[in-house]
Amino acid sequence: MKRLTVAVILLAFVLSSLFCFPVSAATGDPLDDLNFRFPSSYTKLTRDNLSKNSKLVKQLGFTPSSLKNYMKQENIYIIAAGEEAKGEFHIKCTETDFSKQMKSFAGLGSESLTKINNTLFGGNAEACNIGKSDTIYFRTKSRAETAEFYTYQYATVENGKLYSFVYYGDSSDEIDDFMKSLEIKTQKKSNPATVATGILIAVIIIACLVAMGIIVVTIVMDLKNPVEDDLEETEYIRIKRRKM
Repeated sequence: MKRLTVAVILLAFVLSSLFCFPVSAATGDPLDDLNFRFPSSYTKLTRDNLSKNSKLVKQLGFTPSSLKNYMKQENIYIIAAGEEAKGEFHIKCTETDFSKQMKSFAGLGSESLTKINNTLFGGNAEACNIGKSDTIYFRTKSRAETAEFYTYQYATVENGKLYSFVYYGDSSDEIDDFMKSLEIKTQKKSNPATVATGILIAVIIIACLVAMGIIVVTIVMDLKNPVEDDLEETEYIRIKRRKM
């Protein structure tokens, strides 16, 4: 079964070669692109730790299950609440046809920004940059007549996602400090080296598929047509049995 042995060796070589090339796996968590810092007195709530913070969740007017459902419906990934729930940060993220097409607000001119402001915010937002970042945010501030706090919102599109950072509270310093700490990692455009690497990997994958096909054909041929050495050995065994 020499061909079968060669096929097995070739299969082992193909499989080991595949592990020599890096594979880039994209995650679905939009928080992977964010760096930020909440005030030290705030507790960070995610969809996975609500039961561990049931007391704080109750102060927000929810149960762990109802708050989790609310966060999913509103595309909220993090809620950071202060002591006695006196202040709140909400981090939201979603993908829309608009955000996928826009990719990013960075680099847009005043005319384009004005159109976006009128379309998304009814002309009530202010376009701004925070720190040295190229990210452009639309900032809004509002206060309901019966509320004792303000609502601050910073919204932007980056990496094809619509991000919204909302603060409910009476201290503008807290939202200002948070926004100064915030960084959205922008995904770099493909360069020629990256494209060449992708082509090389594609060629190798195709070669591996061809090799796998050869292996399958070889094994089938070995099963249907035993090699001469195997036939001679079988014949020799039959002769020996006749003499006995």
